[in-house]
Amino acid sequence: SVYVAVAQSSAETLGSSRLNQEMNALMNVMAGDIRRAGYWACSSEVGRPFRDPNTGDLGPPRYRLQVNPFSQVAPPGGAAATIMTWSGPDSCLPDPDPPVPARAATALAVLDAATNTATMSTVTQTMPSALATTRTAYVEHVSVGDCITYAYDADEDGDVDANEIYGFRLDGPDDEVQIRFSVDGTAPLGDNPPTNVAHINSCTAGNWSAINDNEVVRVTGLRFELVETCANAGDSLNPDCYANEPAAGSGDPSTERRKVRIFLEAELDGNATVKAQMAQDVFVRNDIIRVW
Repeated sequence: SVYVAVAQSSAETLGSSRLNQEMNALMNVMAGDIRRAGYWACSSEVGRPFRDPNTGDLGPPRYRLQVNPFSQVAPPGGAAATIMTWSGPDSCLPDPDPPVPARAATALAVLDAATNTATMSTVTQTMPSALATTRTAYVEHVSVGDCITYAYDADEDGDVDANEIYGFRLDGPDDEVQIRFSVDGTAPLGDNPPTNVAHINSCTAGNWSAINDNEVVRVTGLRFELVETCANAGDSLNPDCYANEPAAGSGDPSTERRKVRIFLEAELDGNATVKAQMAQDVFVRNDIIRVW
């Protein structure tokens, strides 16, 4: 009986170690990729004068490039939207008179995988005493779901391609974490724009593939919590632009910072008594910059 007890204890220890190793690998994959959300190779070109490639003449600053196509929020009212593209002579140089861009929902979003809807709540937080010189509270936007979608400029050509729309979701029936590697399920991978912008922030459309072996580890829970804050650099008296939205046309610049908390639960396949939970905070490196 002593031998059996020791053997069982050793097996559980080895199983727990294997489970933690697999969960850490899953978490690192998700955190590392989500951290890149909103990266745009052309961000360094914002505000620089446009030089005509034919004449060499300098034109006005390219302020339209302030609109990062990889961090776009969907237009209000469900209005039609397209991906903003730049087709100038080099990857980050727009045409001298580019079309006015319409917004497509490429910004990082946390959704319910079954319904493709976001549940966002407004939370008022108390300002730390050391910072509470002019205000005592600030507003957070918090979204919770089992799916996350986002985009970044992987090939650094400045344009949103079908295979630069990413995401993670939980496939409950198979106990798998899946990654999206293309937004168009039938489109070839490569340098092609998405054919249906409505699929960009969808947790059901596109090509998805499992990143864990469910014959080793079964993922029983996956949840994302997106926390966003907003600061208006143009209004020192009311800098919280969630509590005090800047007026359209004011020219005020705002910065939205985002943090994603990932909650992961899993168990060993064939031994549900070996289970674990894990959580990690991911700070998205690329803030959303807007000029109102």
